[in-house]
Amino acid sequence: MIEYIDLIIHIQDQLECNIYIEVTHGQMWRRITVNGELLCDDPAVLTKQRQALLSQVEDLEVHKWQREYGEPSDGMVIYWHLDYKRQGKRCRHITGYDDFPLDWDDFMSLIDRLAPEAQLIADAQLDAFEFDYIFTVNKGTKNAWVYSETLAADRATKTLTYTRRVFDACVIKHECFAKQIISHVLDMVSDLINDCDFMEPTEECNPSMRIHLRYHDNDTFDTLVPYNRHGVTDEWNYVIEGVGRFLDAYGLFGDIFNPDYYRHGVKEDEFIYCSVAFDDSRHTYYYMTTDDTLMVGDQVIVPTGEDNEEKVARIEHIGYYYAEDVPYPLEKTKSIIERYNENDYDYDRYLKTVS
Repeated sequence: MIEYIDLIIHIQDQLECNIYIEVTHGQMWRRITVNGELLCDDPAVLTKQRQALLSQVEDLEVHKWQREYGEPSDGMVIYWHLDYKRQGKRCRHITGYDDFPLDWDDFMSLIDRLAPEAQLIADAQLDAFEFDYIFTVNKGTKNAWVYSETLAADRATKTLTYTRRVFDACVIKHECFAKQIISHVLDMVSDLINDCDFMEPTEECNPSMRIHLRYHDNDTFDTLVPYNRHGVTDEWNYVIEGVGRFLDAYGLFGDIFNPDYYRHGVKEDEFIYCSVAFDDSRHTYYYMTTDDTLMVGDQVIVPTGEDNEEKVARIEHIGYYYAEDVPYPLEKTKSIIERYNENDYDYDRYLKTVS
């Protein structure tokens, strides 16, 4: 059982904190000083909740931490020192210089709950996120159905979860216990998502993205946006690609990670250039279009050669360019005729073009 914990944290030009917790005679004595101000110096009842928190600290096996983490340097930002004493055991003296044990985040979370007056963890810390990708297949028809994906992370459970739903009857869920990376993932998302601007959804947005963020003070942020360039800004690329790197080892990639969706959508004064390929060629060719509903993978009918023979091609890439940045001269670039639909295509017209 823990006898006492004496923690000192110094963050250059920001924080000087000392937290002393002693357990004796059924009481928990706390002395908390922050930047020279004494915030607490009195006994508290050792409730079942506090006993449980102290037990969780013991479960971290702090007594097995190494004696020193990192080395002192002129550019050092964070210095910390911990005296950790268990009943009947020698006191451990542990020091860190801009470096921490693997369980440091868990330890700090527990100390924060035992000594909330110190506010060791910022209220604005991102504790969990949930990104819901929603796509209605055959939207507007009687055969419409919803496909969705959810990407979620939770600091408390140390889990990164990726779920795909094909109809209600088929749910594929991957849950990774990511103890060593979950804090990094959440901190990265928090830093990047602050730079994102999210626009208002429209009734026609398909696919869409619901973003839910939960912070340490239980404040939340929720929004629903079109999952394209109109709904999320370029900074979103770094958010979703950053999280994707952690899941890469598991081969978990679906529509939520597909840039063909979140980088799709023409903006004012931009031209749409599609790179298309034909079945009999490995090369791609640029064609223009004004149809912003076309996606990578769609088949289209395009004019080819001097006599503009109509052929079916597959879109391999879609780019959006201002006039001065187009990859091929505007006046020399032919336009896509229409989307190819095998059931609707006018074969009489096609036969006339090749006869």
